[in-house]
This record gives sequence, structure tokens and C-alpha cells, in this order.
Amino acid sequence: MTVGPAGRRSVMQRGALALTEDLSVSEAGARDTPPTRSQIADTSRPCAFGAERLFAFAALTMSPNRVHFESAAAGAVGLPAPVVDARLLALDLAVMAEAAHGPIVAFDFRTFAPVLQDESVILCAKAHDFWVEDATGKVVMTARAG
Repeated sequence: MTVGPAGRRSVMQRGALALTEDLSVSEAGARDTPPTRSQIADTSRPCAFGAERLFAFAALTMSPNRVHFESAAAGAVGLPAPVVDARLLALDLAVMAEAAHGPIVAFDFRTFAPVLQDESVILCAKAHDFWVEDATGKVVMTARAG
């Protein structure tokens, strides 16, 4: 894996380019509140992320950020439980996209609020739009597959 200018990350697999990510974190245009659901999902499924899955994803991605898998680290920053890595939420949405539309070549996502370990959420899809709702119906992530 290499990280280049402007947050571009390329992942090679067996000597060939397997994935390119353009990473950006921006406060510009950040919303105080997430968007509200403006459409009814064609497909939805409940989901929760347990401790084992969070730890396995952190190990697989070699994430050094313990707040994503260790209760003590989450507690040290004032959180009641570890935070689900946004990439893991996006991965589950991308799997939904691939199941609905076949191979995807682009996937953009934006996170608006954290999801905690064992918190119930709903993964939703309508055409090429995907989103995650918390138990109150608040949209915590949006995504678009191409």
C-alpha cells in the first residue's frame, strides 16, 4: 500500500493495482445535523457490529486506532463503547451495492455521526443511493455506488 499526495492511497495485489482511494477529511461545508431521509428504501436490513467484528476489521486493515476496537480507549475519550470504523460501515453498503448491481467501480461515502459497538442500525438502499440509519431513523452515513 502506498499513500501519495492529497490523500490518494493505492493498494497493490499480486503485483497489480487492486484499489485506489481518494481520502479527504474536510470541515468545509460540514453539517451540524445529518441529512434527513428523503426517500423510502427499496432494500434494508438491520445490522449491529460486535466486538469480534470490530477487532477483526481493525486487524485486517492494520488500524492502530484503538478507539475502534478497545473499550478502554473509547472510554478514555469519553465514549461509552468503541466506534465502528466508517470504512466498515461503507464496506457493508458496498457489499449491498455489489449484490444489487454487480461489480462496482466507484463508491463514495460520507459519515455524519458515529455508530457504536453493538448499536442497532439499518443499512438502506434505493437504486444507486445507500445510507445507514440509527435506531431513531437519523441518517448517519450516505453513499453512492457507480
